[in-house]
Amino acid sequence: MAAPLKFNQLLDSFAGPQLRRDVSAALFASADDVRARSRRSITAGSVGGINHVPSAPGEPPNNDTGNLIASHETAMPAWSHAQVIVRAPYAVPLEYGTSRMEPRPFLGPATRASGPDMTKRLTLAIQQAARRAAASVGGR
Repeated sequence: MAAPLKFNQLLDSFAGPQLRRDVSAALFASADDVRARSRRSITAGSVGGINHVPSAPGEPPNNDTGNLIASHETAMPAWSHAQVIVRAPYAVPLEYGTSRMEPRPFLGPATRASGPDMTKRLTLAIQQAARRAAASVGGR
């Protein structure tokens, strides 16, 4: 755990308030994108209620009651950390499987699909902050 702490301390030492806001906004938007993709994967083509059909192994779970979708949250525990939290008690068994059930992943695939957009958002936020910093140094 020491490495992330050192990284965060280093990042804090270089990050001004505007960079923090920009990176935080990019991270939150990325986490929210993961949340939305995950929720969409659960509802795509599913039928709930009495006609509910469980998903095939390796496919996202099919929506039934809506509880799994409703339990998705996006959180920012720190300016440099964004999280997607899925609070349904059966989320982890669905994502990773159990001894009696193959995985029905929904969050991992959503995270991987969002990766390129995350990279673009963060790169843009950092580039904009670097331009602002260079302009303020050049303007002195």
